[in-house]
Parts: sequence; structure tokens; C-alpha cells
Amino acid sequence: RGAIFESAESFSMDLFWNEDGKTLHYGHFTLPITPSETVDFPVALPLENGFIPETATLAEVAVGANFVRFTLDNPQDFDQWCAANGGAEAWEQMGDAYWGAYDRAAGLESAAAYTELDARVAYTRSWSAAIGDLAHTTAVVLLDGSELSLADAQSSSRDGDDVVSWMTEEFTLPALVDLSQVAGLRIGAQTFAVAS
Repeated sequence: RGAIFESAESFSMDLFWNEDGKTLHYGHFTLPITPSETVDFPVALPLENGFIPETATLAEVAVGANFVRFTLDNPQDFDQWCAANGGAEAWEQMGDAYWGAYDRAAGLESAAAYTELDARVAYTRSWSAAIGDLAHTTAVVLLDGSELSLADAQSSSRDGDDVVSWMTEEFTLPALVDLSQVAGLRIGAQTFAVAS
């Protein structure tokens, strides 16, 4: 990621492997930079946060040749959420809701106090978990009627602003897809068709 890739046509690198004091040089590689095409689905679905009683909007899902990207629009960024939930006291609430849930599930006691950073990370991760839960009910529908399910897909990247009023998360498809063969997108029981 970065501005340099917006103007560059390629980038080059050397690939080395160091083991037991020996260095293997696999060569010099030049990789072209090409635009990533996607099939976009504006979905506007409500997305519940499983840790705090908040709802955001899944605004769009984009399918690329090897990924599915989910874009979340959140009506409240972290600072707004804290202001609406008691200021610094909201740090404790968010920290306990997220980190505490994992501690309790592991049979451990929750932390006695959470910092702003603890709460900020928990806020981001709680929305990431909501996207992940939804992603695992999603499949790319192909023209032949087959589906590429994301049920076992892993998140490959996450991006957003510092306070999480929007977020994108990408999941790697189990196989490459020819975008001309994408007929739709199924999220749970709801199917979205490719716009004609």
C-alpha cells in the first residue's frame, strides 16, 4: 500500500533465503502493477456488533479475482461512542465487553482496568469480528450455479481510519475466480445479483 504504487508501473525485488549461514539468491523479479478489477455489490445491510449493543451498515461487498472485500460504515467512531457511553468510563465498558469476554471464555478473571488504547483496539476488533461472522455466511455465486464459500476463509487484510468510522476487511477466496463468471453474492439467505 502507498502512494508510490499509484504512479509506478512495476516494482522489482531480489529474493533471498538465509539458512545455516548460507544465502541462496533466487533471482531478481520485476512485478507489474495492474489495477485490481472488482465486481461491486452495494448491499446496505445492518451489521450488529456482537460485543456491544451497536449497529453499523455493511455498505458494500466487492469481489476480486482472489478476495472478497467488505466495507463497513459505522455511524459512530470510537471517540463518539465513548462520548455517548460515559467518556473514560466507556473504556472500561468496551474493554470488558471485548477482552473480558475472551478472558471469561477461557476461565480467567477480567482485567481490573483498561486503558484508552485497550478500548480503542477492542472497538476495532469487535467490528472486525462482526464482519468476520458475516463473511463466513457469504458465498460468491457463479453463472453455472456453483458457489465459492467463505465459510473457512481467513481475513487477509484490514484497513480503516484511526477511529473506525469506516473499515474494510478482505477475505481470501478458496480459488481464483473469473470475474466474468460472477452471477451474484449470497450473504446468509439473501442473494444479490450482479447489476446488468
